[in-house]
Amino acid sequence: MGLLSNGKLMKTLIKGTKEVMSDILVAVVVSPA
Repeated sequence: MGLLSNGKLMKTLIKGTKEVMSDILVAVVVSPA
């Protein structure tokens, strides 16, 4: 149970991190322009 939910949590975390990173990337790219 612990291992399974851990993997699910990691996937959610990675997905969330990717979304946040792309948001930051867009903000950084759009800001100077």
